[in-house]
Parts: sequence; structure tokens; C-alpha cells
Amino acid sequence: MQLQLIGSASSDKDGFASLVSERKPFLLTASTPTDRNYLKLNDGAALSVSSFDVAGSTPEKGLKAFIYGERDVWRPGDSIFLSVFVKEMNLDIPQDHPVQFELFNPSDQRVDFQVQSVAGRNLLSFLTQTAVDAPTGNYRAVIRIGGATFTHRLRIETVKPNRLKIDLKFDEEILGGEKQSNKATLNARWLSGAVSGNLKSNVELLLKPIKTSFDKYSQYIFDNPVADFYSETQTVFDGEIDASGDATFNVAPGKGLRPAGSCVCQFTTRVFEKGGDASITQTGVKYAAYPVFVGINFPGLKGTSRMLFTDSDNEIRLVTVDADGKPLRSDVEVTIYKLSYRWWWESGDEQLGYYVSNNYYKPVFTQKVTTSASGEGGLQFNILKEEWGRYLIRASVPTGHSTGKIMLIDWPWEYGFKAGGGAATVLALTSDKEKYGTGENIEISFPAPAGAKAIVTIENSTGVIDRFRVNTVSPNTVVNIKATPGMAPNIYVYISVIQPHAQSINDMPVRLYGVMPVMVEDPGTRLEPAIDVAQEVRSGKSFEVKVSETGRKAMSYTLAVVDEGLLDLTGYKTPNPWNYFYAREALGVKSWDIYDYILGAFGGTLERVFAIGGDEAFMDRSARKANRFVPVVRFIGPVKLEAGKTNTHTITLPQYTGAVRVMVVGGSTRAYGSAEKSVFVRDRSCCLPRHPECLVRGERR
Repeated sequence: MQLQLIGSASSDKDGFASLVSERKPFLLTASTPTDRNYLKLNDGAALSVSSFDVAGSTPEKGLKAFIYGERDVWRPGDSIFLSVFVKEMNLDIPQDHPVQFELFNPSDQRVDFQVQSVAGRNLLSFLTQTAVDAPTGNYRAVIRIGGATFTHRLRIETVKPNRLKIDLKFDEEILGGEKQSNKATLNARWLSGAVSGNLKSNVELLLKPIKTSFDKYSQYIFDNPVADFYSETQTVFDGEIDASGDATFNVAPGKGLRPAGSCVCQFTTRVFEKGGDASITQTGVKYAAYPVFVGINFPGLKGTSRMLFTDSDNEIRLVTVDADGKPLRSDVEVTIYKLSYRWWWESGDEQLGYYVSNNYYKPVFTQKVTTSASGEGGLQFNILKEEWGRYLIRASVPTGHSTGKIMLIDWPWEYGFKAGGGAATVLALTSDKEKYGTGENIEISFPAPAGAKAIVTIENSTGVIDRFRVNTVSPNTVVNIKATPGMAPNIYVYISVIQPHAQSINDMPVRLYGVMPVMVEDPGTRLEPAIDVAQEVRSGKSFEVKVSETGRKAMSYTLAVVDEGLLDLTGYKTPNPWNYFYAREALGVKSWDIYDYILGAFGGTLERVFAIGGDEAFMDRSARKANRFVPVVRFIGPVKLEAGKTNTHTITLPQYTGAVRVMVVGGSTRAYGSAEKSVFVRDRSCCLPRHPECLVRGERR
């Protein structure tokens, strides 16, 4: 059915009207006794926000779900405890609403299916298990809540727990950058706590390219399309740890290499026991291959298009930052190469580096630019109508990093103004702080002419929180907003400045608009679970774990006790739901208006806003019949903790000598947190605490 009325409302005294539509609207009409206007609400006509920083996570059908396991890797036949925190962003989930759990093997065959009801809970746990002869590989856990689907990867492998605790640390959080070499510190000790000295060790490094991005410049491209990067495993340390279990060495990850941008250094560390057995762990550290990174952006790209127009001034925006994303001043050289045309069925390698390095292919455009102290810069270029084709646009800095983009530069479909191109100028918004606490004053300022009206809306990932109008003053207008708990983790301040149509004082357009993210942190969203347990316990003998919340708040939680040797295989970190639920969210509101269609609404030359594009499967079955170890894992939950109370759990571990990690992951309707504590476990027949021989004797039994 078309042209059906699906909602209506009348504006209030401030000129605002709100209405709810069960279906996606197509056309909006506004009328007075003497006037009428129309606004199409199709997605392509929405105002572009691609020139603004609006990236982030997006709720799934108004829901967020944090899925976690008690560890990162399981053997075939092991019990798997999978828990999920559910947070509704808009509406309360009905009490009897089902939550479906499905487990798929590497062949995408469903091997388990369970259903639980919400029953007023925000934390649910599913106990599943693979067969003893199940294929290894990556399994997929799927949680379905209504129309929302969430997935989580499970690794099923034939692994053996470590007997040594291995720590590999570096003097910097991000390797590389200004430093060509970084200091590494290696420490190994028995999981029982005893010193492990003079053991053979080695550390291997593999560089893996990742997308280069910086939070404040998500609309810029930082990766080089010309670079062909291949990395092989290299040994960065091969020797023995000293009598105290320590070793130090220097690492130069990218020496002689030119990656496209950022990389991850994957360190694989092995420490060998005297008998030849080895404990192994992997550590991932971000690596910045260059001290300065240059980003490039093309405001003229529309939607997901990769096309610019000939016979027009096309703008290139540049930004230069250091390895931490902080802006800095730098020289930038921009070069444009014309490429041979490729048809869609061609799939061979273009070898773009040949165009850049070969003297025969001269660039059609070269210009040097120096960015400002804020790291920003730009230039314009013009390609003649007869020179249409595919081009490589490349930006480089003297320190070695390059970026760029391949695009088509062709004749425009028609000359003059293009409808839907988005003809509003950018309104630059600034705030007095980067992050605010609840109750603080958010001060947003923007340049505007006197006598105009500014419509301010406070938006987030799910809708509009507030809206109001202010009168502008010249040269800067300041808007004050109070940060409330409902604004966490972030809001977007959307401001449209509208001038009188008949004014002739300035040549600015009738409407300017800008969007700015504002981070808000609510201390009330953090939980601080506390664990009270003895530092040393005995296997086969019961011990108590007491769980409370430091602020005496109520919460639901899971409690897991897991062998550190299993957790270290993958570098498992205790899950913290807060980092997921209160990560920055993307803007979830679209805006439309009619100001692009007002004749005579623009003055001089305008900077317009354009939309930019944005194992193996089977092993020897006979080898599986002998299970070399029983994993030390105890899981309890979900458990509800009343406000101001302390829960006590009695746990008994099997015969084992080593270390376990006690982990509590808790949450309430809007607050989350986690805690962990390491506990040494002695064999019940051991007489000496943390005695190295106890570990060997315990393993042999």
C-alpha cells in the first residue's frame, strides 16, 4: 500500500513536533492555513555527515549483548561455559522473551541448540560441550534475541596447558614510531611460583598488517594502496633466561620493511624445560612503522562513489599525526598518476609500485604542502575534460609513510548544480573539554552571524535526547548543555544555523550545519567486584571464595576458576563488559531539510559538504582417546548479589599444582565491571609452599 497516512502531529509553542511511525516513511508534509511544504525522506536525500566524526559501535535492533567464555580455547570434549550480558537500549525485554543459543562447527553444521527465557535477568549462561572426537577449528556461537543476532568465535584445539608463567613486556605500548628499536623484558617462572632459571628460550616475531586508523580522523585514509608488504617469521631472541628467570633484548620489528601503515607484532615465546617440554604463549603489540602518518580525504566524493569530475576544482584534505594520533606539522608531497584503464573482468595485479618508481610514468600533478600545527592542510587540483580516466592520488611525508586512493575522474553527467549534492557549508563546532562527567557543563561554541537562529539537537545512537533553539551572536555563539547519566557513553551535538532569507549582510548560505561528538562518563556505570580468597590453597581440599561489590551495589555475576596454564596459551584477559557497553557509539539519527532547494539562498563561493564512501579439520582419532589432562576449570553462575551483601562460594579443585585465576564478571541494568585474583594451588601431599618439585610430582601422578 502506498500514499497511506502513517502518522500526524501538531507543532508546539516552540515550533517542534514529534510523531512515531511503525513503518518507514516516504514523504513528510507540513502545512499551515496559508502554506504547505513537502520533504522526501528517502535515505539518499539525508544530509551527509561524512565530513564529521560520527563513527562508533551500533546497537543491533536496539540491543547490545556481550558474550564471553571462561577461557579462549577448549579441547574437544571439554565443557564450555558461555555467558551473555544483555542490555536493551530503548525498550524493556518481556519477561518470557526467549533467548536462543546455537553452536556451529567449522563445517557450519549446528551441533547444539538451547533456549532460555529472559525472566527479568540481564545475565544468562549456557553450558555446552563438543564431542570427544569433534573436529578442531573455529566454532561459532550464535545468540538470537528477537530480530537481533550476536556471534562469538570459539576455538576448539588439541592443546596442553603451560607449566610455566611467561611474561613478555616492552618499554612502550606502541612499538616503533620515533624509536627504531624497543627494549623487551622476558620473565618465566613455574606456575607454582618457584623460580625457573637457566632455561632455553626463544621469541619469534611475525608482522601482520592492520588498517591504519585514528579515532579523531576516521574519515581519512592512512593506508598506502601502492605498498606490497610481505613478512616472514623472524627470531628476535634465542638464548637462555638467567638464574632469576629473566632476559632482556632489543627488538627492531620493521627494520628494512615498508608496510602500508600500522601492523601488529605477533610475538610467539617458548621456554623449554630441562626435559624438553615447552610452554608457549603469544603476545600481540601494535607497531607503528613510521614516526609520522599522513591521511588523505576527498570531500567531493558522493555516497559510496569513487568518482570525481573533470574541469572542476577538486579538493584534497590532508592531516599528519604521530604514532599516537596526535597532530603535528609536516611537509607533504601530493602526486597524481594516470593509470591504464581496467575493465571489471580484469583481475590481475596492477603493480602500482611500477607507476610510482618507474621514470617513464611521470606524475600529471605534483605539489608540496606543509600542514599547520593542528596537523591539517589541503590543496585543489583540476583535470581537463580530455584527460578523463583512472588516477592514483598519493600523499607522502619525508619520513617514509604514504597514503592514497585510486579513483575515476570523469565528465559530470550535467553541468551546474547537482540536486542532492548537499550544498550546506560546514559549521565548525568546538568544545571546552574532550570528556565530561555527569553533572558537568558542556560548552559548545561555533562561529555564526548575528540575528540567526540555531537549532540544537542532542542525539545518540538510538534517537534524539533533547532539542532547543538559541539566538546567535557574532562572532561566536556558545551553547551550554548539562551532562546527564543518560548521555553516557557519548552524545552528538547537531547544530543547524539558519539565517533570514532576505539578509544581504554576508554571503553565507541560509543554512549551515555541524555535528560534534561529546564523550560523557558516568561513574555510576562502573562496578567494582571484590574477591576475597586465600593466596594459597590445596588441591582436593575445599576453600572459600567470597564475592562482594566495593560500593555495596547489587549485581549479577559469574565466577570462574581456571588454570593459568590454559589462559596463557592465548593471552586471555579477564572480560570487562564495561569496555563493550560504554564504548563510543555511532550517530544513529538521519536528518533531512529543504534548504538545498531554496533559490537565491547562497552568496559567494561555498565549501560544500559531500557524502563520501565510506586447520585443519580432523586429527588422528586414536590420538584423542587418551586425554592427557583434565582441565582445571570451575564455573559458577549466574549468581545474584544483593546490595550490601557478600556471597560465599565453596570450591574444590582436582589434584593439581600450579596457579589458577579467579575471575568475577559482574553487571546490573546499567553498571558493569570485573575483577581477578591469582591463587597458587599446592598438591595436598605437598609440605613446602611453592616447592618446584611439587609441580613435577603432581604432574606425574
